[in-house]
Amino acid sequence: MIVNTERYILCKLGGYDLSSPEIVISYPTLDPTLSESEDLLSKCLPTGIKSGDFAVNKYSKCNLLSYAFKIDHKEERNDLLTISILLKKKLNVEIYKPVLENIIFTLSYCSLLTEQILVDYIQTIYDGINEEKLVLVDNVPIDLSIIFKDIKSKLYKPRPEVKGSFF
Repeated sequence: MIVNTERYILCKLGGYDLSSPEIVISYPTLDPTLSESEDLLSKCLPTGIKSGDFAVNKYSKCNLLSYAFKIDHKEERNDLLTISILLKKKLNVEIYKPVLENIIFTLSYCSLLTEQILVDYIQTIYDGINEEKLVLVDNVPIDLSIIFKDIKSKLYKPRPEVKGSFF
């Protein structure tokens, strides 16, 4: 297995009164000190981020890519969540933006976008992104290999072979 991502983190700002940001789950599990977790939380769920926004920050010699989305509630305000990926520094974060967006869109479209589904399937999503393969989330297929192939073909267009002299 190729491991390009170091960690996945799901953060939440609840839609209820007096809620505060929190790290819901991390995979592989995270056991930072309190000051480290507050720093990580502020980078995963930055102030002012809105649903549909991406945030890119540096954290522990890596790039931290976060995608914000909302989970609707009928009685209370919507929850704002971020799914974040800690990427190795050499990787292009632009590749992972459409991947995260597609995962959230597909889950939302299939009415599976809940905090519990994301918690239950975080390891599956982690493995699927690292291996660039199909993932099954509650029997809904999300083919990440097609998304990766499409994005990489757009970002890394082959250079034309130049022949001859320019002088």
